[in-house]
Amino acid sequence: MPLGAVIVSDKIARYFETNMLWGGLTYSGHPVCCAAAVANLHIYEEERLFENVEKQGRYLASRLEAMKKKYACVGDVRYKGMFSVLELVKDRRRGNRWRRSMAPVRRWANLPRN
Repeated sequence: MPLGAVIVSDKIARYFETNMLWGGLTYSGHPVCCAAAVANLHIYEEERLFENVEKQGRYLASRLEAMKKKYACVGDVRYKGMFSVLELVKDRRRGNRWRRSMAPVRRWANLPRN
C-alpha cells in the first residue's frame, strides 16, 4: 500500500492549523503503511544510509560544479544531498538563456511540430 506524508516548518504548519488545504495524500496515516515506514526509518539509521547520502551528495556536488566550470552550456547547478538540478543555457558566458519556446527540445528529441 502507498503512504503519503508532508514535512513543513513550524511556521507553515501553524498557517494550516486555521487554513484548510483541500488536498490529500494516498493512504495518509494507514496503520500498516505507517508501520512499514517506521521500520524503514530504523533501517536507514542502522545502516547509516543518511550518512552515505551526505557523502555521495558531496561527491555529486563536486562533479556538478566541475561540469559548470567546464561547459558553457551549464548555467548553474543546485543541490541538496542527492537532489540536484543542472540548468542548461545556450552560453553562460554571454548570459544567453533558452527562450521559452520548445523548439530546442523538439530539435534535440527530433519531435514534429504540432
